[in-house]
Amino acid sequence: MSGRKTRGEIRKRSKKKKVLPFVLILCALVLGTGVYAGQMFFFDKPETKKVTKSEPKQTTESTKKEAASTKPKTEESEQAAWIESETPILFPTLMYHHIATDPTGSGNTLFVTKEEFADQMKALKEAGYYTLNTDEALRVLTENKKPAEKIVWITMDDGYANHYDTAFPILQEYGLKATINLIMDPERISQNLPEERVLEMKNAGIDFQSHTVNHLDLSSLSDEQIHEELAQSKEALDTLLNQDTKLLCYPAGRFDERVEAEAEKVGYKLAVTTNPGFSGKEDGMYSLTRVRMLPGVSGEQLLSSLGN
Repeated sequence: MSGRKTRGEIRKRSKKKKVLPFVLILCALVLGTGVYAGQMFFFDKPETKKVTKSEPKQTTESTKKEAASTKPKTEESEQAAWIESETPILFPTLMYHHIATDPTGSGNTLFVTKEEFADQMKALKEAGYYTLNTDEALRVLTENKKPAEKIVWITMDDGYANHYDTAFPILQEYGLKATINLIMDPERISQNLPEERVLEMKNAGIDFQSHTVNHLDLSSLSDEQIHEELAQSKEALDTLLNQDTKLLCYPAGRFDERVEAEAEKVGYKLAVTTNPGFSGKEDGMYSLTRVRMLPGVSGEQLLSSLGN
């Protein structure tokens, strides 16, 4: 046996040499693909996980939040479709006092009966009237837009126990809003509308605004007294209801230029009087007129007086 290789051995060795480069190339490709796949897995997997697993959970939570707030959002969007008018808007601001039968026994006319009030609210509802709160009334006056074709502002002066016992359930029955102009004397409030009742009504959509502290004739007071009556009542309401009280209702409708100027200075945005007529910006933001509600008026008669 010499050191010479046979032809078969040479052929086998040659095949091995030819195969080896292909094997090395194949290994490199496999290894490279593995590294690339590992990189893709390392970088992309957390992102994929976030989309496929976390997103449904987030969607569920957000859906719950949206469901909880769907109604308020819907109401806001409906109310946001305000109608702009080419002519100055005039609207009725109804002025109520007691909702009872001659509660003082003095024969005055500052009341409507429970039955009359219920009939009037029913008529307004069925006629398609939208009841304003103070913020909405302010927007109507300043922007000359309205949230519906038929609008009315229901105001109730002083803050009596029958506003809670009688008027409040009727307003709730028909889904109507109202503004109660509250005399902020602490003793009077405790006797008529205790704070817990005010808060209950506020949470149900009843609006509370200022009727001063002591219900005095503002036009007869000194400048300092005017300031105290207006500022203290606003501050008390702001604190109690966590709001910016915008409306002042003049006691007995009495005011003068000093009172108007002080109302604006203190921070009120508008004020109502007892002067008759529909409310409009042309009357002045601090001298708005109202429609006095007297006993003996049916719902049909009310609608007729409003132009229906």
